[in-house]
Amino acid sequence: MAGQVAATILSDPQATSATKHGMKLMVDLSDNKWDLPRYCHNCFMAKRSFVESNRELTTNFVKAIIEGLYLMKRDKALAVRLFKKYLRLDDESATIGYDFYIAKHGEGVLSLPERRGLEFVIAEVAKTNPKAAGATPESLKLVEPSILDEIKKSGFVERLKQ
Repeated sequence: MAGQVAATILSDPQATSATKHGMKLMVDLSDNKWDLPRYCHNCFMAKRSFVESNRELTTNFVKAIIEGLYLMKRDKALAVRLFKKYLRLDDESATIGYDFYIAKHGEGVLSLPERRGLEFVIAEVAKTNPKAAGATPESLKLVEPSILDEIKKSGFVERLKQ
């Protein structure tokens, strides 16, 4: 805001706030037209051994996240109040965050990271860590799709959408 930075990468709500203070949007990386590898900024991670020995708990955790998403989609006012309280945001920032993360990209919680995005991250790590050279998402066992697949097949998500 003080004019000390010529360019930077921001996500919402900071990106929207910056445009209101005179910064110009150069590229919207969330726009699919760029065909960039999508990698996850946020994800849920657990040791494979934990998932295997606590399958029901892990499944219920993922269900709770999905249920929270659909609760927020149905009740924007509640979501904005929660954003303000727990993220300590003002009204404008909480609303911008809701519009971007819940309304625009919320369904992403029902998707696994894209392989290209994982490959991109591995390649970047390999530049400074030789152990990552030649690794693949499969060899590193980065993704466990079975829990999300089971939840989707069970009809849980469709019931929440109603």
